[in-house]
Amino acid sequence: MKKRADLELFALGLLVFVVAIIIPTVTESCSNNGSGQFCIQTIYTYDGVSATTAKAILFVVAALCIAGGVILLILRNKSQQRFPTGQSPATITATPLVRNDVPASTPSFQRSNAGLPLAGAARPKRLTRFLVIAGSIILVLVVAGIWIGVEAKPSSSGFQQDVTTGPHITSIAVGTAYGNSGLVGQGETFQGGSLSCISFNVHNDNSPGDIDAVLFQGNDTLFSGSVIRGLLPNYQGNLWICSSYNVLDPGIYKWVVNYDGSAEASITFQIVS
Repeated sequence: MKKRADLELFALGLLVFVVAIIIPTVTESCSNNGSGQFCIQTIYTYDGVSATTAKAILFVVAALCIAGGVILLILRNKSQQRFPTGQSPATITATPLVRNDVPASTPSFQRSNAGLPLAGAARPKRLTRFLVIAGSIILVLVVAGIWIGVEAKPSSSGFQQDVTTGPHITSIAVGTAYGNSGLVGQGETFQGGSLSCISFNVHNDNSPGDIDAVLFQGNDTLFSGSVIRGLLPNYQGNLWICSSYNVLDPGIYKWVVNYDGSAEASITFQIVS
């Protein structure tokens, strides 16, 4: 059976396209231990390449394969339309030599390939149209996906910081120190080997309250400390707390701030090596 380069290239593009869709980039599992919800985020890489980059490469390869298959299919279809009777450019019509001394009544022999179907005759046009339309749709989807990915501009590691606040704690941020000017090194991704500090704004109501903070890595409590006891009624201002040791191990961490024993605010951050 003769190989069809156009169909093989088209099928390869579809396979790569499906693989690019199903490979994971980030997975997250969350649970609650009574101090608030915490999540473990897994960031995938493939042979040292980030999952986002790997997906983009696969989408480009899929687009090239599908485009190549569609182009070959169109060229093949045009070539077959040029020779509708089954003839090809390589067909040679041979006319045998006729001797002059043969009587005129002697029938001459002439070979003709016109009535013989050529192997690999013209494909049904409907299949060609279907493959061209399907390939065009997939190419549009690939280009749109790449454009959306570029516009989204995710962080290089794929990490997305998660922040929650409540009625008493209205904002929260994480950094590496706290000084006279406030929080130092505010961000979401940090190098290992530095302290972790949080700063948050408090809007207290007309009753006193207690505030403490807990630092988690997955299910493990790494640090727990009291921020203030007996907060003055109607207090409004900024409070802060730092971990008592440097955070070293790469991974996803989470600060949870409790107001009167109930988790009210939280923020995640990432440590990289």
